[in-house]
Amino acid sequence: MKQLHCETRGAGPDLVLLHGWGMGAQVWVPLLPELTTRYRVTCVDLPGHGGSPVLAGDDLSLWLEALLAVAPKGAVWMGWSLGGMLALAVAEARPDSISGVVTVASNLRFISARDWPDAISPETFQDVVDGIAADPVKTLQRFIALQFLGVREAAAVPHHLRAQVAAARPSSAGLLAGLDMLRTIDNRSRVRNVKVPVQMLFGQKDKLVPPAVISEIQMLNSAVDIRSIVGAGHAPFLTHTEVFLNTVKPFIAAHAG
Repeated sequence: MKQLHCETRGAGPDLVLLHGWGMGAQVWVPLLPELTTRYRVTCVDLPGHGGSPVLAGDDLSLWLEALLAVAPKGAVWMGWSLGGMLALAVAEARPDSISGVVTVASNLRFISARDWPDAISPETFQDVVDGIAADPVKTLQRFIALQFLGVREAAAVPHHLRAQVAAARPSSAGLLAGLDMLRTIDNRSRVRNVKVPVQMLFGQKDKLVPPAVISEIQMLNSAVDIRSIVGAGHAPFLTHTEVFLNTVKPFIAAHAG
């Protein structure tokens, strides 16, 4: 198996950062000055994203194996959206390799179903799939815009992310592989069974992961530390950076190293 691309900065207990679909490890740059003063931070490009190769096959276990191959053992993992879904799956499957999980704007199931209504509709998801086949960059730019709808503090953030997408020119194969993961992962049983500490952060105005999902998660596992950031959308670490850091730092400090 080809190794995923990652970069490590800082010194201290280990912290692993996983980005969301369509992005790359560079999305975490605004947080690194604060985090690398306390932790050794490993930023990983997900399969088919950034500098990482597309994996042969779309099996979730292959993705988890590839992530574990580059992540330091015993780290706290923090993941945004798809990255958070993967981090939670790793925590449930390999609790010996991870000391805690922070998920950021991550649903347990990305696509809605009769028994999980608080997620994006299958029709909206299929529109994204069709758009990637036709025009990956344009579709990603629309997806980015959706993440910041109604968020007053967003300002130039979407423009910054669009520039990243345009510069990286992500491949359709990598993006479709990521969409297959979003379609496949269902963490509802995993969150019930997870044995490591979990903190889940949500944006009050998130259009992709409705805040109503919080009550559903609490019913599945009341031990999960769930926080909602007022006024934030799907990327609270970019629009509400100070509040976000003040929320996650105590959890990370309590469980890292």
